[in-house]
Amino acid sequence: MNEIHPSASVRLRWAAWAALFLAAVALRAYRLTGFVLNQDEAHWLLYALHKSLLFEPLKNSHPRPEMLFPVLLSLPISLFGPNELSMRVLCVLFGSASIFPIGSFVRRITGSPTAALVAAALLVVSPLHIYFSSQGIPDVMSLFFLLCALTCLVRAGDTGAIVDFALLGVCLGLALISKANALYFWFYLCVIGPLFLQGDRHKRMCLWATACALIPLIVLTAVIKMRSPTLSFFQEPGVTTRFALTFGKLGSELFLFGSFFNVAIIAAIAGAFVLAYGGHNGLLEDRESRRRAWLFSMPLVTLLVAPAFG
Repeated sequence: MNEIHPSASVRLRWAAWAALFLAAVALRAYRLTGFVLNQDEAHWLLYALHKSLLFEPLKNSHPRPEMLFPVLLSLPISLFGPNELSMRVLCVLFGSASIFPIGSFVRRITGSPTAALVAAALLVVSPLHIYFSSQGIPDVMSLFFLLCALTCLVRAGDTGAIVDFALLGVCLGLALISKANALYFWFYLCVIGPLFLQGDRHKRMCLWATACALIPLIVLTAVIKMRSPTLSFFQEPGVTTRFALTFGKLGSELFLFGSFFNVAIIAAIAGAFVLAYGGHNGLLEDRESRRRAWLFSMPLVTLLVAPAFG
């Protein structure tokens, strides 16, 4: 039997990644302009056309610090006009591109290129991800940057390079000004991140990166509060209790999703115990142990992040 030459194997992997990306784009762009803008999309279009509304109140619209999406929308709107295509094309691209950070993350914690391809393929065909990637709202854009931040954290744990910690802060900051719900993930990284890093210096760099990631959100929020008494996400009716009632909302999701979420919450509790025990007893000091521990932290990511995007 003929063995595959290493260079041919590399070309096959690149071809597989290209095929997955094209498949992701095709699934998310299918009938992209086949339905009119919904209420959320119309709000974001209003922000994109009149960016002053990000800082000034309107009768049915409150200012918000999540300005990255409206700013980036300026390009497709200038090309295609203020329509469904302009609103959704960026989300299709960011959603499709999410296969690369999640593949990189899985590759680093498993050491397997095949596992990375499988993880990317699962994201490609994920119905919920396809749905949000075809909507003109910034949720998938924020998720893309969160996946990049997670990958940077794992890489920083391996290399200890300052640039990786800097990229962690940048990606996390971009996620926060894309969607304020990313604060859930910010809290997760503040607690979990230092567990996967060796040495006090690296732990401090991680905390500095996460702290600096808050600066753009804090500055934008302060500017808005100086100009307006109301601030969307944090003070909008029906949203103000979202953070406080996360676990109540999680309980309803447990009821709706039944056995899947029951298994997930059990796995999350077990994962939290393993991580706490390993961190307290210094069992996460070597690279392989940290890689295995990441697997236990994934249910925690799901349970803490998913309710914010529900």
